[in-house]
Amino acid sequence: KEIRKFITFHDLGSLSGGKRQDMNEKAMLIEGDRRDADDVRRAMKDCSAAFNLAAIADVRTGRDDIVYATNFLGAKNVFEVALAKKAKIIFTSSAAVYGNGEIPCMEGADCSPVSQYGKSKLRAEKYLVQLAPQDSYFIVRLFNVYGPGGSSAVNKLCKKITKYEDVLVYGNGLQTRDYVYVTDAVSALMLGLTNQGLYNVGTGQDISTISLIEMIRNMTRCKPDIYTRHGA
Repeated sequence: KEIRKFITFHDLGSLSGGKRQDMNEKAMLIEGDRRDADDVRRAMKDCSAAFNLAAIADVRTGRDDIVYATNFLGAKNVFEVALAKKAKIIFTSSAAVYGNGEIPCMEGADCSPVSQYGKSKLRAEKYLVQLAPQDSYFIVRLFNVYGPGGSSAVNKLCKKITKYEDVLVYGNGLQTRDYVYVTDAVSALMLGLTNQGLYNVGTGQDISTISLIEMIRNMTRCKPDIYTRHGA
């Protein structure tokens, strides 16, 4: 089967969150911006399924209006074009829609996002549910994905610790996250081709920052110093 890849440009002149050399050799790279409906239509020509993964996740790197335009308006374009083409929609949402909810967290839990990222993802979810027939979409709320080529806390800590760089922990280090490996996340997304509904994708288990650091230190036998910083 032909594989198509549509890369969103947030910063003209550079691929945001991806590199050409990391692409599957069978993939087609279509340069454009998903905030432009014409670009989306061009990219999705003859597609039978649309995987919506593009988003600005780190809200520190962009203004709220840019996060909103990319995460919600961009997704809105993808949804509308996909429906017009009768293509299945696999939407990558986020556990950020729950805000500071407890782990494990079920799909029916209250959604109280605290970041613009979480708010934009939840708004896109609601728009898709209202817009599309139930059998035409599959929504996954990913928890913290890590793995090769990633930029999660796991990836960053592995790099720093194996280079014997000092590790700075904000707060007491007892804050917890649910980390899920990238291949498990991909497997969940692929289920969207033949399934429908809304699902959390995580391990259902949380781990504190301090415990994660100690796990990496023990596995790598690298023991850089750890410092804590409280407050802003």
